[in-house]
Amino acid sequence: MKRVLIALISSAALLAPGVINAQGGSPSVYVHTTTATPTQASAGGVAALKVNTLFSLLDSAGMPTSSEIDHIELRVGQDRYTATFGKPSGQWAIAVLLDTSGTLAGNQDDFRRMIEGFSKSLDQMPQNALYTIVTFDSSPRVIQEFTADKEEVRKNILTAVKPKAGSKPCLNDGLLEAVRRVESASARKAVVVVTASQDACGNTPLQAVVDEATSTGTQIHALGIDGYAVNLATLEKYTQPTRGLAYIRSPNDLIFGLGSLLSGLANQYEANWTIYPRKGEQTDDMFVTLKDSSVLNGKITFVSDKDYEPPPKVDLIGEVRSTPASLLVNLVIVNRAKIAALQARIIDKTTGKALLDQLLPKVEDSLAIPANTLQTDGNYTLEINALDAQNNILSSTPPRDFQFKPTPLQIGIVAVSAPSLDSSNFVVTVTTPSGGAAGIARYKAWLETEQSNGPIAGTEVFQSPDQPLTIPAADLPSGVYQVKAQALDGANQIIAEAAKPFKVDYTRPSFIDRIVRDVGQSSVAVVVLVVVAIVAILIVFMLFRYARSRSRVEVRVVEPELDRKHYRAPASDRSQVIIQPEISQMMSGPINQPAQAVAGAAIVMREPSTLLYQAKISTSRFTLGRSATNDGVIKLDSQSGVSGSHAVVLNEGGIWYVQDSNSTNGTSVNGQKLPRGGRMRLQDHAVIGLGPKVKLEFRILS
Repeated sequence: MKRVLIALISSAALLAPGVINAQGGSPSVYVHTTTATPTQASAGGVAALKVNTLFSLLDSAGMPTSSEIDHIELRVGQDRYTATFGKPSGQWAIAVLLDTSGTLAGNQDDFRRMIEGFSKSLDQMPQNALYTIVTFDSSPRVIQEFTADKEEVRKNILTAVKPKAGSKPCLNDGLLEAVRRVESASARKAVVVVTASQDACGNTPLQAVVDEATSTGTQIHALGIDGYAVNLATLEKYTQPTRGLAYIRSPNDLIFGLGSLLSGLANQYEANWTIYPRKGEQTDDMFVTLKDSSVLNGKITFVSDKDYEPPPKVDLIGEVRSTPASLLVNLVIVNRAKIAALQARIIDKTTGKALLDQLLPKVEDSLAIPANTLQTDGNYTLEINALDAQNNILSSTPPRDFQFKPTPLQIGIVAVSAPSLDSSNFVVTVTTPSGGAAGIARYKAWLETEQSNGPIAGTEVFQSPDQPLTIPAADLPSGVYQVKAQALDGANQIIAEAAKPFKVDYTRPSFIDRIVRDVGQSSVAVVVLVVVAIVAILIVFMLFRYARSRSRVEVRVVEPELDRKHYRAPASDRSQVIIQPEISQMMSGPINQPAQAVAGAAIVMREPSTLLYQAKISTSRFTLGRSATNDGVIKLDSQSGVSGSHAVVLNEGGIWYVQDSNSTNGTSVNGQKLPRGGRMRLQDHAVIGLGPKVKLEFRILS
């Protein structure tokens, strides 16, 4: 019964699809097979599930490649597991299937390219492999029995493989024969087919070939010759279910295509984990970190026969990085719920003396360990212990040797959002490109002007890295300010300072701006104003009627045939004022115009196309949003994703920028999203995105 269970679990995993996670020109992980095998509990131990995955790394063109791997993780729920990995052990049994049907018989040059290309590519195949050569036309034929001698294989390919004119291509018959040739081997199994043909015989169903291959764990890899009957969609019907790879190449490109395909077999990797999942089918994330720190990921699928309870465990992954104040390390933590604390121990390798033995404040995947007792270029050993509530050691990482070579910490200010009607603070965005915020206890930030010799009174703030860095505007007048920032350690010592201050143009909202905003946002205030306006109109009307009745002025009658555009109301009717359209349009413009005029620009609505909107920009600050207080009012409802005060277009020294105003759904330029409160330079015809739905084209007017 146990063997049946194991077979079911392994078979389900073999049939599970691998994942090419990064499409569209990005390196990726391609999973060939995954098996899961239950283990018995050892004396004093617990049962676990052993997971084995065979995978390839693909380059940006989707071809197999070889890269140096630093470590591999598997994330199962909240737990993370590190893998043992390397090139698979044991032999390959590889059947090579070549097209000798009438498809290529009429083009001897392309047939020769296929044969010579395969012969020259043999050296790219795995060294620890046995090969057999099969051809197909109207029937399959074995040209070479299994051998490890590549020279013998090369000789037989060049001399014994000939096209058969007029023969039908029985591709499925050939594939079934090739699969059966390798299925009895105890090694890893693969079929590599090179063909210009699709199956034209119908003797063997395609599904029969796939079923035979999947039941024996045989990968089918295929290379199609472009310009003939075969196509990629057909080849993938064989390769995808068996977790092989398929490509189409032109006849002139067969040597390159065959070399890449065959080297892919030699460059497959194997990863093994001991994990503790829940019962049932699992689809989990696999992360492959390369030596250059790039991370590729995919998904593996397997079946767990029961719930497994993992013992608490910690593992160090990656390098131990040094900063002036701390060591930065990453951990894999399993069953963290049972871990009460982490303990760090640092030993001087020269003296054997313990320089650090202390409990860390949190159980986290990324740690900053104090390094104030370490000497630059000194050699040390680090160990992390997982402790229970009674400080008993539950798990320890293997001792990790490292040299303390502190890299100066760097921070930079990438964006500052100025105060607005909706916010009374400068919001500062700081990045730490040299290793994250580990070791930083808090940030210090303040405002200066070009004329001041230090912080402006009341603008110095101290905030921890997990909180937004905000500077209150208080009673600051409008003007250009410089934002500066520093990183401090736990002893309030400066460990980094932003290399460049960030300039921000601040316009202080006026009292009228606030009144208009408050009225626009309050339905009660709007109702009150409407009522007051109606009452005022009624009072004026009553006074007007009263004044007319008192003066007894005769009402003049205008004849119908008079030209209305030359009519001028008499003095007694001066209460009727006709506003020309040009003046009306001028009155609908923004209430507050910036003092500084600049070279003109314009914005034109592109999406949604149903809203016809455009506006000319002739000042250094032009606000955009749904609120009526903006210079550019986007007359859409809240479902459009546009905030009341969404963004502002700025001109500084003749250069145009757009800056996000802490909008809810964000601002983008040409599809690139700005950080919250951040800004970006605008070029002519740049597309400004307000939230996910609204697109404005920016134009610079000559």
